[in-house]
Amino acid sequence: MGEGDDQAPAEAIGEELREHGLAEPVAVHDRSGWHRAWRITRKGLLVVLVLAVVALAVLWTQRRGIADRTIAAELAKRGVQGSYTLDRVGLRTQEISNLVIGDPANPDLTAKKAIVQIHVNLDGSVKVFRIAATGVRLNARLVGGKVSFGQIDKLLPAPSGKPFRLPDLTVDIDDTTVRLDTPFGRMGFALMGHGNLSGGFKGRLAASGPQLRPGRCTLEGLRANVALSVAARKPHIVGPVTAKRFDCASSDIHLADARMEVDSRFAEGFDKLEGEGRLTFARLDAGANGVANATSLLTFSGTPTELQGHIDLAAQAARLAEISAERTRLDGHYMIDARRGLLDLGGDISAVGVRPPASRTRGLTGPLASLKGTPLDGVARGLVTAINRAAERIDVTGRIAVVNRPGMGGLRFSNGRTVSPSGATVQIAGGDGITYYWPSGALRVDTNIEAQGGGLPHARVALSQPSSSAPMTGTGDIAA
Repeated sequence: MGEGDDQAPAEAIGEELREHGLAEPVAVHDRSGWHRAWRITRKGLLVVLVLAVVALAVLWTQRRGIADRTIAAELAKRGVQGSYTLDRVGLRTQEISNLVIGDPANPDLTAKKAIVQIHVNLDGSVKVFRIAATGVRLNARLVGGKVSFGQIDKLLPAPSGKPFRLPDLTVDIDDTTVRLDTPFGRMGFALMGHGNLSGGFKGRLAASGPQLRPGRCTLEGLRANVALSVAARKPHIVGPVTAKRFDCASSDIHLADARMEVDSRFAEGFDKLEGEGRLTFARLDAGANGVANATSLLTFSGTPTELQGHIDLAAQAARLAEISAERTRLDGHYMIDARRGLLDLGGDISAVGVRPPASRTRGLTGPLASLKGTPLDGVARGLVTAINRAAERIDVTGRIAVVNRPGMGGLRFSNGRTVSPSGATVQIAGGDGITYYWPSGALRVDTNIEAQGGGLPHARVALSQPSSSAPMTGTGDIAA
């Protein structure tokens, strides 16, 4: 069958469909013009894309120079002296070395190496989320209660007036030191560690203050080497803090060779703290009072210059006004204000080997000695012997309160009991107790006293004295 024979049936079927209205004519348009336009457009877009890639490649290869010029212009605009080496400029990680900010002769900041990692947000803003640095040296000053970093301040955001907050920033720090000049004196810090500063940071902190003068006091030989961490925006330190001397001359407070194993938490702004620790020291003198070779467990809360808390102290030797003692124990509360030179101390006290001064016992035995040659001579001599024996060594328990102010102070003993090896006991209760004032040396007695045993008659005396300068009145009942 030929080609014409193959087409004949198709033509016949087509003619039949047209006769019955089952087929409609179709117009075919020439699309060759549209195809040419699309081919041209595709080539144009490809050229634009190639140009964009080339431009980005040029920018990428020149990014270090562009960044260098941008940083230099910004430093100059803000009046900041600076030099550095850009080692890497990337979309996420930037590396810089040999950084110097400030006067080259006395820079505010130097760093051997720093890596800064950033996030670029959808709105185009940039957020630093990690800084790793080594060989950092930072010089700062405390002025008017605020820390200044010299020319670095010009690079920081303007103060918001809001309280200080630790930044949400991850750091990895090694071989970093800070010199801080304060109105109290110069301090030095060394820091290493890693983690987020708002929570999760862990490291170590060493601090040194050769001579500091907070308020009316002087602190010499301050050293610390502590573990430092941050949790929930609260810095936490654990470790030893030592000081050679702490002296408040105006209030006559002196502390020597102190060491404290401290566990302390600070507020986010470092303006408040609380914690506990074990304090040992060679000697503490407060006015006419003092303790030596002491160990104490204490709590504390307040500010760096004003603290209060509980104290449990044990000392090998003590002096309370004119009275000396051997082993002494105090369980009570304290308050110290280094800015104003104040010390308050009070609690339960126990002491062994207490020896009152001879001048005080003579105040009792002198009048009795004047009875020599009278019918009461024998009784008087027995009382003198009993008093002298009782005063040789006394064990004491009771309540004590010490108040120390610049140039003056006082000590009060109340609700106490004394026992001597001779068997003599003295009980005091009620009233204000027995108070000693320095530097005047005045004594005030306002209490009830009961004495017996050890050759002493059983005696009850009620004494009242409104002030140390007022006369003393009272009543007594002495058993025959």
